[in-house]
Amino acid sequence: MKSLVAMTYYQLMHSIALALTFDEKPNLYFSMDFLNPDEVLLERIAGTGVFNEVRGITWRGEFPELVKELRKTYEAPEEVIDELGSSLFDKYLEPQYEEDFANADKDDEIFVYNDFQYHYYYICNHFENIVGVEDGYGSLQQQIGIHRFKGDKERLEPFIEKGYYPEPLYRHEKVKKIISSTDFEDLDEYYRSKLVVWDYKDIVAQNEEEFKKALLYIFDVENMGITGNSSLYLGQPLDRSRYCNAVENYLLCRKIIRNENNDGLNVYYKPHPAERNDSRVYGSENAKVLPKDFPVEVFNYQDQKFDRLVTFGSTGASIATCAKDSRVYFTKTDFTRKDVTNAIKEEVADEKLAISLFIKVKELTPETYVNVYSCIFRKAYVKTSLYLLIPQGCSEEYKEYFDRKHLRDRVSEYKELISGTKEEKLWHKELGWIKTWLDRYDPYIEFCEVSSYDDWSIYREVICNRKDYDYLMLLDEGNPGFALTNEISGSLRARIHPVIFFRLQTTITNEKNRPVKIALNPGYLGDYYNGEIINKVWHREVLRRFDEEGEITREKLGLLTADYIGYIRKREDFTLNVSADRFFEIEDGKSYYSEQVKQIISEKTEDTEDVTNGRLANAVYDYYDWIIVNGASPFTLFTSAVVEDLIEDKEYQFEVFRIFADAMLKDRAVSNSRGLIQEINFYQGMKPLIDKAAEKGILTRMENVQRVKNKIGIKRRIKGMYRRIIK
Repeated sequence: MKSLVAMTYYQLMHSIALALTFDEKPNLYFSMDFLNPDEVLLERIAGTGVFNEVRGITWRGEFPELVKELRKTYEAPEEVIDELGSSLFDKYLEPQYEEDFANADKDDEIFVYNDFQYHYYYICNHFENIVGVEDGYGSLQQQIGIHRFKGDKERLEPFIEKGYYPEPLYRHEKVKKIISSTDFEDLDEYYRSKLVVWDYKDIVAQNEEEFKKALLYIFDVENMGITGNSSLYLGQPLDRSRYCNAVENYLLCRKIIRNENNDGLNVYYKPHPAERNDSRVYGSENAKVLPKDFPVEVFNYQDQKFDRLVTFGSTGASIATCAKDSRVYFTKTDFTRKDVTNAIKEEVADEKLAISLFIKVKELTPETYVNVYSCIFRKAYVKTSLYLLIPQGCSEEYKEYFDRKHLRDRVSEYKELISGTKEEKLWHKELGWIKTWLDRYDPYIEFCEVSSYDDWSIYREVICNRKDYDYLMLLDEGNPGFALTNEISGSLRARIHPVIFFRLQTTITNEKNRPVKIALNPGYLGDYYNGEIINKVWHREVLRRFDEEGEITREKLGLLTADYIGYIRKREDFTLNVSADRFFEIEDGKSYYSEQVKQIISEKTEDTEDVTNGRLANAVYDYYDWIIVNGASPFTLFTSAVVEDLIEDKEYQFEVFRIFADAMLKDRAVSNSRGLIQEINFYQGMKPLIDKAAEKGILTRMENVQRVKNKIGIKRRIKGMYRRIIK
């Protein structure tokens, strides 16, 4: 019985077509590391009846201990690599994949679509007849030219050089042949001797009706609402593949969509499954964003025809038959990584990320003047526009006061005002820069009269009809603009979010002589939301959608969050609407969860002591979330206070503290905060006191970094209890 190992939607399609040519049904092993889909996908694949068995393998983040050990080998000398040999891989990979491939026939052929994942180590050790299948449409040659390991997998390279880990790109003695859709002119002898040209279209054609039936059973795309005069745009994860950064990828997509609209075509943007930017920022009145969890090739088997298929350089364009015409921006076939990077930079050279800052200006003071002009971005890829929101009937007075010709005088006045105060240190470098910015930057500045300083009134009077920006931010005149704008630009360069929420917590630090630090929790609708627009960075289309829903209430937040959830730090995705729906029904959280606590304690027996403690911990979690959803700031709310508020019995309080401490220890490996790691190291010293309270699966919920920081508040309580126990 043959086996196939795939990890993308295209590879799944190829696997289906290939499996239908076999004499008996093969096993399919779907690596979940790349797409991270749910079990429903596997069930639907199995439901086609094409495969004997369908099994998901290599879930994202499956080998944290191996990664941790590999990191220790960074720049290790040869003798260390030789001493380790294959031991790390035998220890961590062998047991996992022995179970995953338990039903595989190791003597028959195994078709491997990707040899960059950890399962390739096990396959090379245990299967004798490996068939490599190129990852893409005739892209084997490009893969050879541009392949490199990324991230933690770079640590594998010394082991590959020593022969302790199989060489990638199918350069292993057990690889008997390599299937490619096309032939190549310049392949070396190794590939030439193993290459088998078997075109994907020919494979499909052998059993086309069965293939189509299976594909449409897995991916239901019958009712996408496609209209005439349309362009299908295939997105690519160019920033994730490190050809460019997130902003450049965004600017490229925006430009391509604009070009299609200028040709009179409505755009249907199909994000790549590995898209890092939140694809919903590309939506507009003339651009609809399609789901990303299906292969675009499914459209080949629909009656709908697009007028044009457009892409920067997706290999999917080569076999698409769902469009009358095509436009491919990058057409070079024999290219290097640098070729792609340069082509992207050339396309977006004249593009800017447009950010409009709407600033409520109520007072004519040197401080307000400085705050306004400190909002200027100093990034080459950003265009800043300032809109000063002023009272009606005061236009001439405000225009005169905020005229740029007064900049040096206003800065000097402000420096005199703050001399000898803590603000002097705060503004030390910024004031020096502001006095010279006229020579370097010429932002667009406009004065807008408003009838009210209410957020939504400003939006509807001034903001909503403007189309010339990507992001907007509504600020009041007292914000330290330089800190906010630096945080904004830094966050967007890493990843494009639909909305960025700032935690308005100001702390003192000596870092780089800049004592103000704005705590940032970017990219998603956070733990709480009060319905205000101010102090958040909104993408234009997201805010438009919010406005369509009317002024935001907590009850509406759940639905909106489901549509616009973005970046989550953990492996498990978390959407607030799941919690919100549950918590909105609870009017008095204290009474509700106190009753739960009493019920849990009353059901305790000797056999269920650990279970009781775990249930109490989960009740505290829920009560904490109820408080946050109902408006409390997580910066002022420590879990220790919630425990004491909910649980009166000191013994149970301590047991719950121990569970939280254990959870914090588990989070140590995923934290990037030095300060937080130092705090967690405190708990490491008391690990003997922390039993495995979650041993029976009591506490499996993973924490996000901010919540762990909140739990730092239990440090003194545990330390005091620790001393009492020692005595």
